[in-house]
Amino acid sequence: MDVQCVFYSEFNIQTGPELIYQTPNEFMANDLFKKISFYLIPNKDLCGQLASLRLDPTLVYMGLPVEILNEKKYERKSYEFNFGLIVTYSQYQDPDFRHVYEQLLRKIATYLTIMEVDHEFLWLPERKKYLKEFVSTLYARLNDPQVLEEGSFCIPLDHQNSFSFKF
Repeated sequence: MDVQCVFYSEFNIQTGPELIYQTPNEFMANDLFKKISFYLIPNKDLCGQLASLRLDPTLVYMGLPVEILNEKKYERKSYEFNFGLIVTYSQYQDPDFRHVYEQLLRKIATYLTIMEVDHEFLWLPERKKYLKEFVSTLYARLNDPQVLEEGSFCIPLDHQNSFSFKF
């Protein structure tokens, strides 16, 4: 696979959309993030749907923005986040690779939603910090030829949870 960047972003009530973690670091400079943040943390009507955006002739953003509703817990009555990938345009055009990326994004969005609802995994800073290593490890696994050959991988998320994916 040819994943250029893996990232996690969320909506901050004081500052708006924020890029929290990315690997490689500084792949998305602040000016690029600001230009595309509307697509990363979009209108609530677009949450829960796969999104893609061609960034330039060679790169495509893919993500699945999520909104978790909870009027009592969150100041905005919801928590909005997005786990995304930036892939080469040639792989995005390949239906097999695109399908793998889409399935991966769906699974991560579902998994993180469950972790947030059940354990406040994204809301609490002491738990969210585990995402940094997850983003980095996922980037490495997606670009590892052996993982592609084996067709699956497992990444520990914290002391009790792990993320498995089979393509």
